[in-house]
Amino acid sequence: MKDIHRTELKQGIADFETAMSANRLDGKTPTFSRSRGKAISRINSCIMAFDKYCDSINELYSSTSIYMHSASGLFDQVEDDNTRKK
Repeated sequence: MKDIHRTELKQGIADFETAMSANRLDGKTPTFSRSRGKAISRINSCIMAFDKYCDSINELYSSTSIYMHSASGLFDQVEDDNTRKK
C-alpha cells in the first residue's frame, strides 16, 4: 500500500530546509578589542555567549534536518520492503 502522505512529508522537509537557510543565525558579532577593563571583558563574554547560542540553534536545526531525512529514508525503505514481491 502506498502512503499518500510521503510526498507531503518530503515537501515539508524541503520547506523546513528552505526556512532554515533563510533564517540562519549569524551571531558573529565583533567584540571590543581596543578597550580594556572589567566591564568591557563582561560585554565581550556576553557577545561570545550570544555567538555560541546562535551556533547551537543552527546546529539544532541542522540536526533536525538530518533526522527528518533519515526518517524519510526509513519510510522509503519500509515502503520498498512492503511492495517487494516475495
